[in-house]
Amino acid sequence: MNTIRPRRVHPFLVAILGILTAALLSSCGGGATTTTSGGPPGPLSVSLSASSVTAAQDGTPASVTVTITRPAGNTANITLTATSVPSGVADQVVNPGTGSSGSVTFTPQTASAPASGTYPVTISATDGTNYAHASLSLVIAIVGAVGSSVDTSEGRGGTLNAFMSTSFQPAEWDYEFFTSNAGATATLANLNSQHIRLQPVSQGTPQASDQTWSFNVIDSIVDPVIGVTDHSPELQLAQAPGWMDDSNGYLETSHFADFAAYAADMVEYYNTATGFEDSTGVNHVHSATQVRRSSGGASSTSPTSTAFRPAITPRSTTPLFPRCRPRIPASWPGSSPSNWPTSPISRRCTCQPSWPV
Repeated sequence: MNTIRPRRVHPFLVAILGILTAALLSSCGGGATTTTSGGPPGPLSVSLSASSVTAAQDGTPASVTVTITRPAGNTANITLTATSVPSGVADQVVNPGTGSSGSVTFTPQTASAPASGTYPVTISATDGTNYAHASLSLVIAIVGAVGSSVDTSEGRGGTLNAFMSTSFQPAEWDYEFFTSNAGATATLANLNSQHIRLQPVSQGTPQASDQTWSFNVIDSIVDPVIGVTDHSPELQLAQAPGWMDDSNGYLETSHFADFAAYAADMVEYYNTATGFEDSTGVNHVHSATQVRRSSGGASSTSPTSTAFRPAITPRSTTPLFPRCRPRIPASWPGSSPSNWPTSPISRRCTCQPSWPV
C-alpha cells in the first residue's frame, strides 16, 4: 500500500503569497485612490461633498467637505492638503484629526485673483502611513459690480436706450395698406418704432422712366409713417428705377450719374420745403411744412418736423460711389460729401451719409 505524504511548502513561497494578498487587499477603496505603505490599521478612502465648487474673483470663498473612511480601530491623526491650487487663491484646511470629516476653503485674493476658468485641484489625506486623494474642479467666477452713480460719458447721457424698428416696402401690391386698415397707424404708433425703414420697390420707385415722376404709391405709405413715433424714417434706395437697370436687374454703368441725380431729387423732395424741379420744368414738393431745413440742421417751425435718412444701395457690377459722389449736392441736410465713405463695395455700393435725426 502506497502512502501519500504531504509536500512541504517552502517558507519563502509562503512569504511571497502573504505579500501578494496584502497588496490586493490594500487596493480596495471607496472611489478614491488609496495607497498603503505599511500593515494595519489599514487603508484610507476620501470622498468630497461636491465634485466642483465656485469661488469669485472679488474674494467670495468656496468650501468643500472632506469625508474620510477608515477601518475600525484606525484612530490615527489625519491631515489634509490641497495641491495644484491656482496662484492668487488661498486655501484654508480644517483637518479631520482623529475624526472622519474635515474641509478645505478656497479664497481668491482680490488684488491678485487668477483669471476666470476651471482649475483641477487634488485633495489628499494621510495618517502618516496610509494615503488617499480625490479630484476637485475649482471654478473662478467673474464678478460684475453695479455702481450707485451714473457715468454720463457712457451711452446717451449715462443711459442705454433700446428701441424697435420696422420697415415697409411701398409697391403697387401694398400701397393701400393704411387706407384699408384704419387702425394701422395707431398700432404702428403704439409700437414706438424708431427710424422706420422705407424701401420703395417696383412701382413704389417714383421714377417710371427718365424724368417721368409719380409719388402716389410711395407717398401712400410714407405719409402715415411720417406722422407717428419719431417722425424720422429712413429712406433706403436699394433699388434703382427700372429703366436704369440691365436685363439682370443690375444698375448699368452708363446710368450711374442718372442714379445719383435720382437720389438727390428724392432727398430734396422729402427733406426740403421747395422740393426739386425736373428737366421738364415740373416742380415736385412733398410738403412745405414736414421738413428739416439744411441750414445748421435747425428744425422748421411746423408742428411736425421730419428728416429722412437716406441709405443708398443699388445693385451694381462695378463700383458706384466714385461716379455717384460728384453728383451728390453738398447742400443736402446734415451732409458733407468730404465726410462720406470713399471705399466702394463691388456689386452693392453703400452710400449712407450722416443725416440729422
